[in-house]
Amino acid sequence: SMVAQRAEDPLLPTNVVGDMEALPFEAETFDAALFAACLHHVPDPLPALREAWRVLRPGGQLFAFEPSSFRARRAGSAPIQGHELEFRMSGKWLAGRMTAAGFVLEEMSTRRIAIRAVRYIVPAPSLRLFRAADRIDRALRVVPRLKELSEIVMLRARKPA
Repeated sequence: SMVAQRAEDPLLPTNVVGDMEALPFEAETFDAALFAACLHHVPDPLPALREAWRVLRPGGQLFAFEPSSFRARRAGSAPIQGHELEFRMSGKWLAGRMTAAGFVLEEMSTRRIAIRAVRYIVPAPSLRLFRAADRIDRALRVVPRLKELSEIVMLRARKPA
């Protein structure tokens, strides 16, 4: 259904379906690559990250937006019981995989520290509660090591020129 939706978008005239670990593009084709909540669906994102490195031009940027698991902070990637195609990973571990693929990490930021605690009390928080938790996060992100409790990690890296 996603391919059909993309085909209807006039801003995306070309749609390509492929495997993120074997992209159907020539080397050094793109200026940027984006992984949006997909790397946690493979046990090890390194092959996909190496493939992104291959298709990026020197100086190209890589962006990733992924769930971050506090429970996986020491294990690297860990399967989620009952979800065969989902794996827990920490943001720090994912940043290490990017570096192992040849990228230079430029920025790592986290989101949703407070909402993780709120969900123990309110299982389905409202949008208003999410917004309040985001305001609290701005203060919490400056506390050392507290970032490891975040639910989301955003990473920006660059392929060396």
